[in-house]
Amino acid sequence: MKSSTSILASLLASCLAVSSALAQANLVTQYDLGGCGGYPLDTEGVVQVPYDQFGKQYNPVTISQTALGCYHTYKRTGSVEARKTYLDQIRWITSHHVPAGQDMVAYEYQFPWDGYGLKSGWRSGLAQGQAISALIRYHYDTADASVLPLIKKLKNFMFLPRDKGGVLAKSPEGGIWFEEYPSDPPSFVWNGNVSTVFGLYEFVRLFPNDKDASEQLDQAFASLKASLPAYDTGDWTVLDRRSRPYPKATTGYAIGHAVQLKTLAEITHDKFFQRAWLRWQSFFDDANFDAYGTMRESNGVLRLASRPATPMPLDQLAGNIEVISSTPTVPGYGVETLFDRKDDTYFAPSENGETHLHLRLRRPVSANLLSLGLYNPILYPRSLKLEIKECGSELKPISYTLSSSRLVLSYYFARQEICEIRVSSAQNAGQNRMVLSELSIGNQPLQSELPAIGSYVTSVYRMTEPAFTVRLITTQQPAMATAMYRCADTVDKINTHGWVFDMLDPVRGDSRPSPAGFCQFKFVSDPNSAVAGWRVRVDGVETASQR
Repeated sequence: MKSSTSILASLLASCLAVSSALAQANLVTQYDLGGCGGYPLDTEGVVQVPYDQFGKQYNPVTISQTALGCYHTYKRTGSVEARKTYLDQIRWITSHHVPAGQDMVAYEYQFPWDGYGLKSGWRSGLAQGQAISALIRYHYDTADASVLPLIKKLKNFMFLPRDKGGVLAKSPEGGIWFEEYPSDPPSFVWNGNVSTVFGLYEFVRLFPNDKDASEQLDQAFASLKASLPAYDTGDWTVLDRRSRPYPKATTGYAIGHAVQLKTLAEITHDKFFQRAWLRWQSFFDDANFDAYGTMRESNGVLRLASRPATPMPLDQLAGNIEVISSTPTVPGYGVETLFDRKDDTYFAPSENGETHLHLRLRRPVSANLLSLGLYNPILYPRSLKLEIKECGSELKPISYTLSSSRLVLSYYFARQEICEIRVSSAQNAGQNRMVLSELSIGNQPLQSELPAIGSYVTSVYRMTEPAFTVRLITTQQPAMATAMYRCADTVDKINTHGWVFDMLDPVRGDSRPSPAGFCQFKFVSDPNSAVAGWRVRVDGVETASQR
């Protein structure tokens, strides 16, 4: 028979498990795989960000994001160090806010932010939202109710208008907008607003009886839907709307935008966000070798299949190579740029035609993988020749398995003890030369992964009817799917047009008026539906060109 102590311990463990599951159901999944670390810590264990112009500074957003990442690292791994770091950030969050009005508190930046014209002492809506998300996780983890009043005061300040010293703005579409950078004119940063809305969503889940907050959350979702087209260029996303031309998102922000839309789709179950996620994910994924989509045809059915991962191995070449020969390069863009790990430098041949690079390793490296980092996804080698000299042998060509992602091409081969390596490409996309940002070799298991979406781009069609209809046909109805189109007066102008912002439902079979004489279509679905396979059909058209 169990003792009363063991019975109580079992009950407590069971209650904690149920509590943890309920807590997780009330949180966005956006931060689940966050990491812990990356910035120096002060003597109290709090993150200090080193800025070139300001030195080490406490950044409220970075501190909250560190708390979020370390919390989830602790939950995934049980790491004692991660738990301590997350709790150290919580300690700072609970003690470094300032009064900001009746029942309101805020976090202030003690340094200016010139990019948005903000002077020292400025406040950020994102800081409020991220702190709320961090504190809510702390509350679920520890049952410490003392932070609940603070969470409410942080949320209250989120809704203080900008003209009263707050961070709430009205979007050009007339909706509510939480300013990450409360600039003049308003900047309307997309990702900062969305992450702040995630904090509001988790607040509503924690306080389900707060009707005002629930209504505010509905208003925030409606505002995102109304504003989203302004951040869509037809083939990419933009960062903010402070002034024209709106700045295009960097690679990191673009994939972050897609991840945020996926999270919005998960928490709202709204098909608008579901299709918008598929659209923006395809902007990111459909590049170089996947320019016409990730689906492959077999027996008339398009299917998505797993493929090798595209990692960039740990650097084993910096300081370990001698250049035997290389295609001449533009001054300042030579071989050394391949190993400096800087995003704004790259290897740039000065001559058209075949590009080659022949390196001798000072210290041999055992490897089965060569990865090329692309400076630009439209500039890449179409058919790479890879030659390797094993120690004590001769340089000889080797066969490989290629896998590609947006900015990395990975070439897997049988493991070799490499003393020399030569890469050459006679055919290159975008320019008649091989332009690269990074080159790395290493040992990686040949592990397969499933692409984030299934996508397929059709040939160009001549429009034969006043309207067209798009259909996605499958035995398994896709949980999420969308179709896009771009049109022009001539076939050769199609590639100069972006995909029209329109949330077509190909499962239902949506129709639209034909806007021009020629159109091309892209079909996108969630990966599970794409693995099952589907066919596409467009009515009211006839084929005008091959892909």
